[in-house]
Amino acid sequence: METTLATNASAPKPLAIKWMVALIGFTTMRAFMGFQLPTLQMYGGVHPDAWFAPWLSDTVLGIIAPFMIYLLLTRNDIKSWGILVAYNAVGAFDYLHGLMVQWTDPLVPKGVMGTPELTYGSIGLSFIVQLIVLFLLFSHQVRIHFAEN
Repeated sequence: METTLATNASAPKPLAIKWMVALIGFTTMRAFMGFQLPTLQMYGGVHPDAWFAPWLSDTVLGIIAPFMIYLLLTRNDIKSWGILVAYNAVGAFDYLHGLMVQWTDPLVPKGVMGTPELTYGSIGLSFIVQLIVLFLLFSHQVRIHFAEN
């Protein structure tokens, strides 16, 4: 029996799916870190070059986030579940990388994030959001939802 995309979209979705849509939507803001790339020292700015990788990956992950939301809302196959797990695992790792870079090469105070506390707090909160999405992806009702095909 073959299930169409329209059938998948009209199937009742677990509440966890709606939460994941909101939480992944929250992480789309990371795309704006691309605007910070010119503030790196290698481009004549004030921020340590160590922020290049976290800001670049933030930008890419933020741009991809709407596509992940679309996948979450329209598909319920195991391949889509795997893509969502991989996306959120990479996102969580990226936030950990940002925390490590803040520890070793802190941003200039009053710069992008304001204070070190604000930097740690915002990256830490975003990391927790990413972990919550991963936890929800592995919840029983969500795994069942994605295993329907």
